[in-house]
Amino acid sequence: WLARAHAWAHEQLRRRLGEPAASVVSGELWGERAAIPPSLRAEFQETGTVHVLVTAGLHLGAVTAFATLLLGALAMPRALTCAVAIAVVWLFVWWSGAQLPAVRAATMATAALAARACGRATFSWNALAIAAIVVALARPSSVASASFALSFSCVGAIFACAAPLER
Repeated sequence: WLARAHAWAHEQLRRRLGEPAASVVSGELWGERAAIPPSLRAEFQETGTVHVLVTAGLHLGAVTAFATLLLGALAMPRALTCAVAIAVVWLFVWWSGAQLPAVRAATMATAALAARACGRATFSWNALAIAAIVVALARPSSVASASFALSFSCVGAIFACAAPLER
């Protein structure tokens, strides 16, 4: 069912955007890279921008922010806004194939939204720890993968450098 939905969505993008733009957008939205011409894929790799075609923190952060802003505009209570935004985030993760970086980012977004619903700080090492535990429990074999190491070490580095850079 999901593959048919992706094919339908890609066709809608192709009609409106043409190629290769439709393939790039489908790569950004649900990680579909098969339709991207090899020469364009090579350009993404050579320029170091291939990460935009992997659903992860950037994409989940945008989905979280967009959902929160839209729901907030409806003047719903903060807790309900956060709960619905969490559902939207996980729906997007499912739509994108639930790859490890997306699950990590969604778990962190869930922790941040739950903290926001409770009036607590949303930027937290606890969110990263919760995400590591969730991923380790859901996919124990992933703990030994490069994806796990890169995903968590990069976010950890961002957390470690954020305060000094802000100052």
